[in-house]
Amino acid sequence: MQLSPTAGTPAQAESLLPGSQAASNDRQCATQLIRTVITGNSTELPAIAETLQGILKALGSVTHTFPSFSRFCSADVSKRFLELRKRSRDVPFEQNLNGGACGRASAANFKNYALSKHSNISCHEAYCAMPGQAYHANYIDMHYGRFIAAQGAVNRTHDRFLQLLAVNDTAISVALVTENELKSRDNTRIGPTDIDQPKTIPALEITTTTGTETLPSVSASLVGSMDLPDMKLRIDQLEINGKPHFRINEMGWVDGTANNPVRLAAITMIAETLRKHPAVLERANNPMVVNCNAGVGRTGTFIVASDIIRHYWQNPQGGPLDIDSKILAARQRRSLKFVQNSLQYQNLVTLQENRNAILRAMFEAGVCNPGR
Repeated sequence: MQLSPTAGTPAQAESLLPGSQAASNDRQCATQLIRTVITGNSTELPAIAETLQGILKALGSVTHTFPSFSRFCSADVSKRFLELRKRSRDVPFEQNLNGGACGRASAANFKNYALSKHSNISCHEAYCAMPGQAYHANYIDMHYGRFIAAQGAVNRTHDRFLQLLAVNDTAISVALVTENELKSRDNTRIGPTDIDQPKTIPALEITTTTGTETLPSVSASLVGSMDLPDMKLRIDQLEINGKPHFRINEMGWVDGTANNPVRLAAITMIAETLRKHPAVLERANNPMVVNCNAGVGRTGTFIVASDIIRHYWQNPQGGPLDIDSKILAARQRRSLKFVQNSLQYQNLVTLQENRNAILRAMFEAGVCNPGR
């Protein structure tokens, strides 16, 4: 199965292991086990660790060429991205909760409760994922399901983020925040950090433009954690109001960059595999919450990549997905920076054009079965 790179000067597909020599180590990476540290009392995480090894082995066997990390963008894709930007500017935004027609009460609510990091990002009242606009997060409807694009939490909004997860009864959330970003005062790890030390958040009544809203009380505990330090990846198994929740922490994707199409495929496949886990299967179609810092660039890229994965999952012999129309629709609700730059867009195009080769290896390895 031969691939043609879609951009610039190609480089061998980079391994998921940072620092590896991609071309010479591909065969070795196909069999190498990733260092995994599991803590806590989870019965699910050891089995999940075996699944992750399968994903990594399958991807390690993909020895074809792709654009190097965040460096190359083809002229055709650059032109297509610029056209998409022009079309985005011609489409009116949904009403913006940060002021204007939404009224002072909504704007004040948004400021007091959501404490947005980036106040110039839209959060339309009809699509805000939190009652009373108490957290900066939007529903984003894609071809194959609903997602929630959220800003990253700060200490003051940590409890609201947990309430966001509880209100939407979500089974999976994905944090695209690097280790360095987590060390800053503007970011915080979601959920308790100590095993068997639950956190209780009381219910909160807030005033809205139409009356009052009650944010529910939340009980959250950390059941177990799986660290893959070589991958800069951690999966926390939380329990929120008695229900299991898997939180994926992708800590290797630097803000403003494009990631790598192979790694992007791996992280989205991990999320989709966890979404099918028996512990959360009955809530598999509930919105997946995705956040970075602003909740637009990396978040938008991940959401579109997830939709590409789901498209292939349900239509393994089907044609490409129309990602442009969904990016345009998401930008109306969220921001013009949903999929922030041409390099992020390039990697989505690369993933889509080479999805058969990238993903079929995982399906054939028995990690997942398309069509389920």
